[in-house]
Amino acid sequence: MAVRLFNIPITPWRWLAILVSVVFHPLWWPSLGLYLLLVLNPFLFGVNEASARTSLLLQVFALTFVLPVFSIFLMRKLALINSYQLTERLDRIGPYMVTMIFYLWLYLSIRHDAAVPLVYNIFIFGALITLGLVFVSNLFFKISAHTSVMGGVVAMTWLTFNFFSHETFTVDLPGEGLASLSWYSALVWVLLLAGLVGTCRMFLRAHTLREIYLGYLAGFVSQWIAFKILF
Repeated sequence: MAVRLFNIPITPWRWLAILVSVVFHPLWWPSLGLYLLLVLNPFLFGVNEASARTSLLLQVFALTFVLPVFSIFLMRKLALINSYQLTERLDRIGPYMVTMIFYLWLYLSIRHDAAVPLVYNIFIFGALITLGLVFVSNLFFKISAHTSVMGGVVAMTWLTFNFFSHETFTVDLPGEGLASLSWYSALVWVLLLAGLVGTCRMFLRAHTLREIYLGYLAGFVSQWIAFKILF
């Protein structure tokens, strides 16, 4: 028997789609991307102490997740937006503007920091460009923020593989020790994940197919532009 939420039947498949949308929400990715870089290639960073890496991760998490989420919470309490889900196109204008401010703050904070590698600067700058494109597009039509982020992640995985790393990398797997993995396999997994996120957004009827594809395109192109400017 399906559970009902807001008069919508919640089947196990729908629960799964919601879970994927939450776990891979756009606001997680700046922190998640930094964490993955720290795990997969810590030698890219100019800091060796665990405390310095933790401090950097907390700074990124505060500016790209905590403060934007708190701002959206305040907007909802002040009745500036109709719901936390931001299902209406006009509801997204304020949150996008606030999030862009925090992303710009982060980029200006790290762009000359020797402890932050160029690849991550490109990623954040690309995310800022993506937000700008999504914001402008949103004035006329909706575009999927989830898939725009995933398009950017695909682009950065490919750029990292081609310009910033060797063909393989080592990762310390819990209980298994050091393991050598191929960047090709990482790219395949990222592509599958991007497809899964887009499929879930379609399944939830959060976006049309056009909005999903435009999201992928906006994210990929934004990261490429950031790479061309900063590299």
